[in-house]
Amino acid sequence: MKASRCLIISPLAHAATIAFFQEFLSHLQKTGWEIHLIQCANSVPLYNEFVSSKLTTLYFDDSGFKRNFKLGIAREVKNLKALKFGFVAGLSQYGLAYAYLAGLYFKCPAIYLNDELWESRSERGGLYSIKAYLIKWLEVFFSRRSALVVTQDEERAVVLQDLNGLGKDKIWLVPNVPSLEWSTLKPRQLLEKELITLQSIGSAPHADIVEELMKGISMMPKDVYVEFQRPRDIEDSHYRSIVEQSGRAKLLTQVFKTSAEFHQYVGTADIGLVLYKRATKNRNLMGKASGKLNTYLIHGIPCIVTRLDGLKWLDRYGAVRFIDSFDELPLAMKYVRDHYAQMSLGCIDASTQELDISKALAELMSFFDYDLT
Repeated sequence: MKASRCLIISPLAHAATIAFFQEFLSHLQKTGWEIHLIQCANSVPLYNEFVSSKLTTLYFDDSGFKRNFKLGIAREVKNLKALKFGFVAGLSQYGLAYAYLAGLYFKCPAIYLNDELWESRSERGGLYSIKAYLIKWLEVFFSRRSALVVTQDEERAVVLQDLNGLGKDKIWLVPNVPSLEWSTLKPRQLLEKELITLQSIGSAPHADIVEELMKGISMMPKDVYVEFQRPRDIEDSHYRSIVEQSGRAKLLTQVFKTSAEFHQYVGTADIGLVLYKRATKNRNLMGKASGKLNTYLIHGIPCIVTRLDGLKWLDRYGAVRFIDSFDELPLAMKYVRDHYAQMSLGCIDASTQELDISKALAELMSFFDYDLT
């Protein structure tokens, strides 16, 4: 019989908000795989459509000392010893280590779902740098021994080849983007209305970025309004006060129950706002790993984006307006309004030509088209 059961290990509490992780689960379910998912107890809930008889979720304790080494994962793996799996997938560096060891335990291949380019140093120095070095060493060790590595685009693949010593044929490319099925794939028009909404979804930008952003917004026309949507509440009162005291922005912390609800909300944006700090290689080479940017692209929503080396692939589509500082926001906003229809068409072209995750996942899963013995 064909391999039809897999184990996925996800130590990241925010895994459910990662587009390619969502689509990976969806593709497995649609193609008949039975999934056992191990994740930490405080994880953001999966969308309702993933809850089915094909998905069994096991939670491990990620509190106290256990948090440093994700020790609760080992216990949940041992509880599955009576089962056979076609493969084990690990999300992030911690997930990779446990996936490889679980693969040995279950005698099946392990794959690495790489979500970040991890460097062997930390900006914070001291013990953080020691921890970063150790995690990077473990990532190199286990990624070389895994059956394959999944990352988001060519530039990130080159970095992994260089830093981890991986062969090119071991790396598979799957963009971090929702399925094109969530979009009409039709270009949009900027309608005349009282307020133009700049929308920012996903993980929260650093507070200092938001503070500078609010200064930039103050120089823009009064009909421009910023809306931040976070997948969970933000406890930092300073961050919240920066947003809400400006009078030109609001912070939404609603949790969407379905993918449809989320995409309906994204569709209310006039312009996407995608902000990053260039401090790390992972950020500078964001490329097709930017789930928030790619989500706007498939919906035909033009964006104002921090200029990053990894986003140069978008130059040929004219779908976004890059900025180097928030002083450029007023001119960037004017440009997007003046070229909105053309930019929206560029979004759709970029999506259909380079962001078809369904096709990428089908190619990836062909690797496991074998008999389970």
